[in-house]
This record gives sequence, C-alpha cells and structure tokens, in this order.
Amino acid sequence: MKQFNLKEYLENPYRQVVTRNGLPVRIICTNAKDTFPVIGLVKDYCGTEHTNSFKENGVHSDNYSEIKSPFDLFFAPVKKEGWVNLYDTRINGKMYTGSVFDTKEEAVKNIGLTDTRCFGLIPDYISTVHIEWEEDE
Repeated sequence: MKQFNLKEYLENPYRQVVTRNGLPVRIICTNAKDTFPVIGLVKDYCGTEHTNSFKENGVHSDNYSEIKSPFDLFFAPVKKEGWVNLYDTRINGKMYTGSVFDTKEEAVKNIGLTDTRCFGLIPDYISTVHIEWEEDE
C-alpha cells in the first residue's frame, strides 16, 4: 500500500483510503487548524465509525513518536482485471502469457497474433484466462 499524502489525496479525493491494518476510512476534513489537519472516520470491524485525526502524511494523531501505527493512513491498492492468452512454450515446462486485454473477446481475437514468439518458438495456445491484480497508484 502507498503511504497517504494530503496533496496527492486532494488531487483525487475519490481515491479509497484505509488504515495500515486495512480498515476503511472516510475523510471528512482536510484543513483542520491543528497539527493534525486531516479528520477521518475509521470504520471498525463491527461497522461503527470512529473519528480520528492525522498529519498531512497520514500519521495517526496518537502516534507522537511516529512509529508505525495500525491506524496510519494509506491509499488502498486499486484492483485491476483483464484477460490473457496462455501458451505452452515447451521450454522447461513453463507457460507463457501474452499481452493483457480488457475483454475476453479482444484476447481471443489476438490468439497467436501478439506476444506469441518466445525464444524463437511458436508456442501452443492453451486457454484464455481472466486475471486480477492490485496496483498502488
């Protein structure tokens, strides 16, 4: 996860924010006249929201020594998904994937057309598969 930064948050206030331990946070104020200008509602495991304050870098207000706190703020990773064609390269029993496509149809249209030459071989098509991953943005 990427450490919270107020300037970056203000550029995209719709970005999801979480605590270090993964609790969702709803930012309700970013300009409190205090050492801790960011005010957020942290939703606990029971679904109850608790008010907390944070520094511009996301450090929790109870964290005066700035050691890692489970309540420090981070940007939640963005979930991504796509489709890839899976090939058998016949080299050391390894499989190979081509480019990531937005749709299954687009991937299927590109079977054998893109990214299919591996070490000078034309690998055998196995399947088109859905993939998911997370990225810090």
